[in-house]
Amino acid sequence: MLDYSKQNDCQPDVDYLQSPIDIRQADVSQEKQRLSFKIEEPLLITIVDNLGNNLKFSGNGSVEILQRTYQFQQAHFHHPTEHLIGGQASALEVHLFFTSSIGQTLVLALLFKLGKANDLVQQLIEQKFGDVDLQLPNDSVIYHYLGSLTTPPLQTGVEWLVVTSADLTLNQGQLDWFTKHFPVNARRVQPLQKRPIEMLKM
Repeated sequence: MLDYSKQNDCQPDVDYLQSPIDIRQADVSQEKQRLSFKIEEPLLITIVDNLGNNLKFSGNGSVEILQRTYQFQQAHFHHPTEHLIGGQASALEVHLFFTSSIGQTLVLALLFKLGKANDLVQQLIEQKFGDVDLQLPNDSVIYHYLGSLTTPPLQTGVEWLVVTSADLTLNQGQLDWFTKHFPVNARRVQPLQKRPIEMLKM
């Protein structure tokens, strides 16, 4: 099990193009293009594994993102969020992993703040199999950049879509469940290294 209190022990030899990052407005392209996103085949959770410091929800299904088709592989969470917005963490970050037919990895990262209960978060808590209740709110702002996995082997060349929205919330009881059952499991932010960050909207 990865010990997040000893992150220096699992740093790569070079830190170029690593994730997560602190997304600051001064580094973001302000041209808001629209994110093309649709579910082609329903996303399904078929296996749930308790990894000790996380839950891994494996499954199948497919989506079209950025005019490309990706197969759903798995989902897991981090608390608090790994990605920061202007130096600020949110309460919970849910990662949904997808791969394309040519092996490109894309991660959809949903940042949740405290507020109303959320159905997707509840599905993770109850460790339910079946359909994934994935909805991107209409007011979503999405940050697109190139980085890495945030757990070993810290593979680079990973495409990230970090989703923020006023409607992405979980309630205190839901957050308490994660903090009660799992230790803090967020990797520290990594140097931006002058990477471009593109801002998209729904």
